[in-house]
Amino acid sequence: MKLLNKHHYLQNIQIDYRKIAPTKGYIHDGIDMGNGGWNHSDDEMAFLTYWVLYKYAFTDDLKKAYAGAIRNHWEMERPEKNAVWNLITKGTSGDFDEEATMWFLRTFPMDMVRWTTRNSHRKDLTFLPDNFRGQTTETLIPLDEQPMHRHNANAFNLDGGDGGKSELAGDEYLLPYWMARYLKVIE
Repeated sequence: MKLLNKHHYLQNIQIDYRKIAPTKGYIHDGIDMGNGGWNHSDDEMAFLTYWVLYKYAFTDDLKKAYAGAIRNHWEMERPEKNAVWNLITKGTSGDFDEEATMWFLRTFPMDMVRWTTRNSHRKDLTFLPDNFRGQTTETLIPLDEQPMHRHNANAFNLDGGDGGKSELAGDEYLLPYWMARYLKVIE
């Protein structure tokens, strides 16, 4: 409760994600906090703690506050169609994009090798202006056309990979698969 009240953890988690923007010129410990864009590793750290935060809330009022914060974050992340974020949100606030979750599970590539992939030249994509979140296109391209990446990466990165020199372990698929089984989204 001390962290929630004295150190503003509850207030911070309830900041509307649509209002988050760079803080150019704000220097903390010699670092300009306004440099760079959206950090998808922060999304991963947040979503992976939401489950526990929500399930073990001290009060029903806190549980409601957490559900609202989780829903707000998920709405910001929804265009990425990440099955893990969808399923964590389903298990907490109850919101859920079943179509995106099933699309993720059905189209996830079996080849986990990080081949070099280039899509930034494509003429069939509707490109967006540069933005803080790094969403490059209006809609997400299919998973098997994207550079192979983990959950903490920007799903809208069009180019990437490392020439086939590395391979992901498979937990990128197994976590949402088993979550979907646990939540009875799939049997």
